[in-house]
Amino acid sequence: MLVSVLMSVYNAEIYLEKAIKSILTQTFTEFEFIVIDDGSTDRSVEICKRFAAEDTRIVFMQNRTNMGLAAALNKGITIAKGTYIARQDADDCSAINRLEVQLKYALDNQDTDLIGSNSFVIDINDNIVYEDRSYASIKDFKNALLNRKAIFPHGSAFLKKEKLIDVGLYDARFYYVQDGEFWLRLISEGAKVHVINKPLYFYRTAPVASTKSLHAKDLFNKVLRMKYAENKNADVVDLELEHIKTFLQKTKAQQRPNYMADYWKSLGNASYLNHCDTTVSYNYIKKAIFERNSLVNYPKYVMIALMYMLPLTITKQIIKLGRIA
Repeated sequence: MLVSVLMSVYNAEIYLEKAIKSILTQTFTEFEFIVIDDGSTDRSVEICKRFAAEDTRIVFMQNRTNMGLAAALNKGITIAKGTYIARQDADDCSAINRLEVQLKYALDNQDTDLIGSNSFVIDINDNIVYEDRSYASIKDFKNALLNRKAIFPHGSAFLKKEKLIDVGLYDARFYYVQDGEFWLRLISEGAKVHVINKPLYFYRTAPVASTKSLHAKDLFNKVLRMKYAENKNADVVDLELEHIKTFLQKTKAQQRPNYMADYWKSLGNASYLNHCDTTVSYNYIKKAIFERNSLVNYPKYVMIALMYMLPLTITKQIIKLGRIA
């Protein structure tokens, strides 16, 4: 078998059917689809079982408790029969020809170990925010990862199982940025990476409701730099990861104020900066304005809407400086 598609599921009932259908309706059809429920408490298991009963390509597994994404993926990798592993996230979708295009590239370029693609960014309501063409233009993958830039969406990854096994699977200690850590490890072992210059994936961006999540991501990104830029020894890295584990266990999640409004605002800016129709950007700013915010935030969103009337080069500088946006 050439391809095993691998998806971990955790409380993803809202988007899960769309994610599964996007794989089952691929133009390339000869694959196994390993779906692992990682201790969901919603209807995810019910949805997975229904699809598994209807399509024999699905291999469904359940974890009694939540192991975390990295550990769940490692479990799936160990049973995968495919020469190549194609990732899929439970809240995203793949373009109908994704597997066909990635497999063709892999077979034509067998020295390439890891393949990603450009993507469409979608919001929580399935609307396309913009097409992200930036991934295929990255020249230095290691530098991009160390500077907190994804080299492609994790769910769009298509890679050799043999290479994946050789470098030691995902590091389950990374609750966040486990893909970035793994890509850096692959690159450090001489893996060749390629990003297909086509939007083969629909990546869903979601609001970040918790201050704890933001802080944890910062901490894990710090470890990436310690390990792959500063070349700290393994003991130092291990100790830092233990500190983060303690932080995650002891810190209570606190809701970020106005996080939904900030989410809509960020989509408005992202759409604008990626040269989309400004109507899309204005619509997102309107959503930010009509979210429940303290009065102090309304002038800020109005100013952002006015910024969109300025030349793009000026607005970019304002947004990058963080003066208003």
